[in-house]
Amino acid sequence: MANDDVVRLSAVGDVARGRWRGLVALAVAGAVIGFGASFVLSPGQAAAAKVLLQGQRSADQLLTETQIATSTSVTDQVAAKLADGRSGQALQSVVHADVLDGNVIQISATAPSADAARTLADDAATAYVDYSTKITADAAQTARDARQQQRDQIQSRITDLDRQIAAPPGTSTGTGSGDQNQTPAQLQAARAAAQAQLDEFDRQAATDSSSGATTGSVSILEKAQDQGAATPSRTQLIGGGAILFALVGLLVMLRNRRRSGRVTDPATVESALRAPVVGTVTVARGAAPAPAGGHRGGAVGALFADRTVDDLAPLPAGRVDDETVRYRRALRRVRGEDVAGTHDLLVVVASDDETAVRAAAGFVTAAHGPIGKVAVVTDSEQVRAALAEASADGLPLAVADDDALFPETDLCRVRIVAVDVEGVRPTVPDQGAVDATLVVTSVATRTVPELSDLAGAVLDAGHTVTGVLLVQPRRAAGDRTASTDAADSADPAPPAEGHTNGHANGVTVGSS
Repeated sequence: MANDDVVRLSAVGDVARGRWRGLVALAVAGAVIGFGASFVLSPGQAAAAKVLLQGQRSADQLLTETQIATSTSVTDQVAAKLADGRSGQALQSVVHADVLDGNVIQISATAPSADAARTLADDAATAYVDYSTKITADAAQTARDARQQQRDQIQSRITDLDRQIAAPPGTSTGTGSGDQNQTPAQLQAARAAAQAQLDEFDRQAATDSSSGATTGSVSILEKAQDQGAATPSRTQLIGGGAILFALVGLLVMLRNRRRSGRVTDPATVESALRAPVVGTVTVARGAAPAPAGGHRGGAVGALFADRTVDDLAPLPAGRVDDETVRYRRALRRVRGEDVAGTHDLLVVVASDDETAVRAAAGFVTAAHGPIGKVAVVTDSEQVRAALAEASADGLPLAVADDDALFPETDLCRVRIVAVDVEGVRPTVPDQGAVDATLVVTSVATRTVPELSDLAGAVLDAGHTVTGVLLVQPRRAAGDRTASTDAADSADPAPPAEGHTNGHANGVTVGSS
C-alpha cells in the first residue's frame, strides 16, 4: 500500500475518533429520515409464483417470455380480473418476471399487504399461462393448417397421376399438368415418387405432432409464496439513510480537515514564525463558552466538536499537570540566563485559542518567581479571566490595561496581546520597546499562512518573534459537553473580596 494511502486511512481514523459523536448523530438523523421515507418509498410486501416452460429454450427465448409475462397483454387481463381501478400499464410497475434455472420463470408482485401481493402474483402467473397457451395453440393451429394444405397438394398430385395412368393411351385427361406426353413407365415412376413424398410427410407430421404435445407448453409450477418486505424495505431505507448520512458527514469532515491544514509539526511552526520553539507545555482544555443558540446549540456544538487525537488523554482523577518547570525553562531560553531583573516582555496569542491564552497566563504566573515582581498589561477580558484562574492559589499579580498605571521602575512588565487571526489579517497594537517577544500557540490549531501572518503582524509592530511556546492541549476529565459547560457558566462565581490594588483600571489577582 502506498504511503499516501496510509496517510489517508490514518486521517479517516483520526476524524472518526475525534468526531465520532457527530457521526453517530448524523447516522441517527439519516436513520430517522430513512424511516420517514419508507412510508413513501417502500413498496410494501412481495410474493412470487413460478411458471415452468416445457421444451428446450434458448436464453433469448426465455428473455422474450419474461417480456411477455409483463406485457400489457397480460397485465390488462390481471387488471380486468382485479377490478380495483388500476390499469394494466399501472400494474407493470409492480409486476416483474425473472428467469430462474431449469426453464423456470418467477413472476413477482408487490402490494401493500402480503395477501394482496400473493393474489396479484397468482393472477399475473395465471394470465401469463393463459396468454402463452393461447399463443402456442394459435401457432400450432397455423402450422397444422399449413401442413394440411401441403399434404392436400401432394395428394392432388397423386390423384392426377392415377387418373393419367388409368386413361387409355392418347386420351386427354384435361389436367393440364404437363404429364400427358409421358410414357406409362414415367407416369408410374412419378406416381411412386409422389407417394413416397406423401408417406414421408405423414411420418414427419406424426413426429411433430407427438413432440409438439409438450414442447412449448407452459404451466404453473408453484403458486405464489411470500417473499417478505419488497425492496427497498423499511430496514434497508433506515440502514441506507444512516450509512449515507454518516459517510457524507465523514467526507465533509475529511475535506474540512484537509483544507484546514492545521500544523502539528514543531519544525513547521518554527519555519512559519521564523523563531525557535523554546518549550512545549501541557494545558487542560477549559469549559467551552456558551453558544448563542442556548442549550440546543450547545448540544449540537458538543456533538460536532473536534475531539482530535492531537489532544492528550485526560489525567486520572486527582492528578494535574505541573508545568512550572517547563514555563521557567522557556523563560530562560527567551531571556537567557539573566532572568532576574527588570524586563519588558511581549506575549502574543490568538484570541480564539483558549488553551494558548491559559498557557500565556500560566507562563506569567510561573515567571513571577525567578523574575520577581510582575505587572501584566492587557486589555483582553479573556486574558484577565485566565490570569485570575492561574493565580487562584493566592499569588499576587498586578493587572492593568495601560503601562502608565505601573510607574514603578522595579517591575517586570509583561504585555499580553490577544489578536484575531482566523479569517482576518492580524494586527499587533503599538507597544513600547520590549526585550523579547513570545508567541504562544496550541498544537493543531493554526495553519501555516495564519502563523506567517501572525509573525508578520509582530514584525509590522516593530518587534521580532524571539521564541515560540507550543501548547499541547489535554482533554478535560469527563470531557463535558458544551451544554453542560454553558449551564455551569450561566451563574459565574462572584469575585473574591479584597482584590483591587488602587490602580484606576487594573486589578490585583491574589493577596499580597
